[in-house]
Amino acid sequence: MYQPADAGFATYFLSMLADGDRNAKYAAAIAQCVADFKKQQKRPPVVLDLGCGTGLLTRLALDAGAKKVVGVDTNRTMVQLARRALEAAGKTEGYELFNGTVDDYAATLKTPPVFDVIVSEILGTLHTSENMPEYVGAASKYLRTFAGGAAYVVPARATTFVRPFVVADDPKLPAPANAYRREVLASVARAPAWTPTNELGVLLLDGEAGPAVAVRTDSFSKLPFEKALPLKKTQPLTWPAAAGVRLAVLEFECELWNGHRIDNTISELKRILADRGAAEACGRYDAWGFFVAGV
Repeated sequence: MYQPADAGFATYFLSMLADGDRNAKYAAAIAQCVADFKKQQKRPPVVLDLGCGTGLLTRLALDAGAKKVVGVDTNRTMVQLARRALEAAGKTEGYELFNGTVDDYAATLKTPPVFDVIVSEILGTLHTSENMPEYVGAASKYLRTFAGGAAYVVPARATTFVRPFVVADDPKLPAPANAYRREVLASVARAPAWTPTNELGVLLLDGEAGPAVAVRTDSFSKLPFEKALPLKKTQPLTWPAAAGVRLAVLEFECELWNGHRIDNTISELKRILADRGAAEACGRYDAWGFFVAGV
């Protein structure tokens, strides 16, 4: 199981903070979740920010009207930075930051805490890369449920897919650059395991994708949380007819809340490049990237 660092600052946090598309989508989703809770339950929620990192989601929940936010993180450096960031944003009350797990936090109280909403950004190259389902599941014993077991969790649902992708030469690059791309991708195709593309120095945008096959889906909108593993047996991939290097690519699609989405797919990366520019597209790619394997 993924074990987060207990101290230090990972440089990918800089890319995540600069990812305006990601931040705007989380802001909209959390605002909608809090608004839905207030409308349906007739009061503002108490929120758990699980793995609070820089404190961004804590601030977004406060901005949305949460009664109180408790942010927990096992990385003491991030908790210190989150505190400074919230103070710099003018947030002086309505929240509590704790260095440790939610169980550690609960152990400091006379009675176990009860949260109305969980928000989390424990996403990585895959939606399971940092064991979000396991950590959110472990925290769910402190989560209040409502009619029919309904729960308020952001993200609400996430699915990882494997997609066939044929990487073609980039016509905008000089011949030596394309030759380098082909050489790197050929080495990936020979690798015995999945390779993270954000460590390759090659941007997977030029090529043709085939239909994706779902590998795993986690749903957090109702307790007990549900996990589906649709890929029960070997299922062939349908490859595009285009010429190039064949790679299997792992992607994920994530519904944050009620139609608000954040996806880590090649098509979404292309959209960010077209709509928001190279800086944000490269930032998303640097923070998450994809796992690829040759066939």
